[in-house]
Amino acid sequence: MSGSASKRQLIINAAQAVFSDVGFDRARVSDIARKAGVADGTIYLYFKSKDELLISLFEERVLPMMKAIEGAVAEGPQDPRGRLASLVQAYIDAMEENPSLGSIITMQVRQSRRFVTDYDNRPLARFFGGIGEIVQAGQAQGMFRRDLHIDTLRWMIFGALDAFTLSWGLGHSSDADLSRMGDELVQLLLRGLGSGEFQTMMPSPAEAPAAALPPETFDPALD
Repeated sequence: MSGSASKRQLIINAAQAVFSDVGFDRARVSDIARKAGVADGTIYLYFKSKDELLISLFEERVLPMMKAIEGAVAEGPQDPRGRLASLVQAYIDAMEENPSLGSIITMQVRQSRRFVTDYDNRPLARFFGGIGEIVQAGQAQGMFRRDLHIDTLRWMIFGALDAFTLSWGLGHSSDADLSRMGDELVQLLLRGLGSGEFQTMMPSPAEAPAAALPPETFDPALD
């Protein structure tokens, strides 16, 4: 990594820590520079404003996180029920593994007017797209109800995950509570989405795709 690229990463790292610690609104460029160990003016050699720094941080840190979530979904059960469960769990795992980035996703970005109004938010668009693909597959296979609008479900699922992470990040719930809420969200979603055409809404194990299993092999826990 070149000296210029290395210094840029130092600034990104510092911004993530400062935004998470004090909030985007209260964070000063001088705070970020001090944390990065550079002069205040150095920040402006790489970023035009604090808002641009936030957007760059989001692109460079959140986009890989969303790709990792997609990877976790690809490695799990491949029927739509299992993919939905994996998506929820992978999102929660990512938030637990990187709380400062979780804080930026759930809280800090809302404090930047430019982020909210001007940024096209590719990372979350990618996550929303993944939700839509899973729901469409479930509807096509008769597992999920077809009378529910995909956009409504996207916002409902992300909204719940966002609220869980916010509550956890503010210290209102324990580590165990976050995972528990994720499990309960999956159960509620699978019950609510169920078309009634399948014996149970529980996903099949990763090593045995749902399409290859007879109905009686599913876990009847949600019948």
